[in-house]
Amino acid sequence: MESIKKRIPEQFFRANRQFIINIDAVNRVNNWFNGKLVVKTKPESEEKIIVSRERARFFRNWLDR
Repeated sequence: MESIKKRIPEQFFRANRQFIINIDAVNRVNNWFNGKLVVKTKPESEEKIIVSRERARFFRNWLDR
């Protein structure tokens, strides 16, 4: 069985269980409590998109590629 990472193209990132983000939609990234990140998108989400401390490093690497 294929893992979820293999099925999601590189232009997308699973921020948490609720959100999968397209790299073109990222408007801004802010630091949050305890090493977490809050992602602002365009169009803006009604809910906060929070990336966990454990996934924050992977998220930043994904943005910088």
